Amino acid sequence: MAGESARALARRQREKAERLVKSAEQYERGADGEEATARALAKLPSAEWTVFHDVRWPGRKLANVDHVAVGPGGIFVIDSKNWSGRIEVKESVLRQNGYQRETTVVGAAEAAIAVSLVTPDLPGRLAVPVLCFVRDETVVGWARDVMVCSTSNIAEMLLSRPPVLDEETRRKICLGLDLSLRSATSMSTTRPSPRGTAPSRRSASAPAPATPRRPPSRSRKKALSSGDKAKGLIGLAIVGCLLFAPTVYTGAMQMISGVITEIVTPDVEPAPVDKPAKGQKRRNQESSTTP
Repeated sequence: MAGESARALARRQREKAERLVKSAEQYERGADGEEATARALAKLPSAEWTVFHDVRWPGRKLANVDHVAVGPGGIFVIDSKNWSGRIEVKESVLRQNGYQRETTVVGAAEAAIAVSLVTPDLPGRLAVPVLCFVRDETVVGWARDVMVCSTSNIAEMLLSRPPVLDEETRRKICLGLDLSLRSATSMSTTRPSPRGTAPSRRSASAPAPATPRRPPSRSRKKALSSGDKAKGLIGLAIVGCLLFAPTVYTGAMQMISGVITEIVTPDVEPAPVDKPAKGQKRRNQESSTTP
């Protein structure tokens, strides 16, 4: 049917566009959730708490950690979730509308472990993983070792934790995290610069990069070797034998043989002969005449 292939291509492109729009909406919803959690964490006393937002996941190239809060109660690695439906924790299991969400719990625990590995001053325990859901109602519970709360009560839950860090240790941990946790938005430091931008400066001691050699052009003619020239002249001689008179052919063959000799025979300079000294020449003559 006419236009069938074009219509099928248009349908696939439209389906792809719909998937991209849906993905963009999910990212926007997640960004809204992170902003809501950041506003809730702003309620923590700034003199005792330090909060890092949207930092790179240690050890992973593309993943990020939404929030890391450091205070007297310890280090809390917080994952914001802007989910819909009913959220609850029953028998240490996180559920959304009755369905288990074990993958989310495991992801929060892995993020806390990754932050703990870059915090050597953390005494005797790992960072606390937290799942914070964006909603007005209070959510309270523990999915095994993961704290579950909402934006309405996260500050209250963090402040209720018993103190485990003194001020000096907290400052040292914050300094280490500030050096270890890079911003997740600083992608330009790892991605190659786009075309048209100025190249980065290279130190004087650094060796210059090796310039790749250009492959030889196919259109470049190869130099003929001596054997190739000789073969060509012999071919011309055979053609002359067929086309020209014998007398002309004889003269042509003599000329060609001379050229071939010059081509094939290498130009070798005669070895120099050492001339004897004057006294040595005279003694040689006397010895030859003596009976």
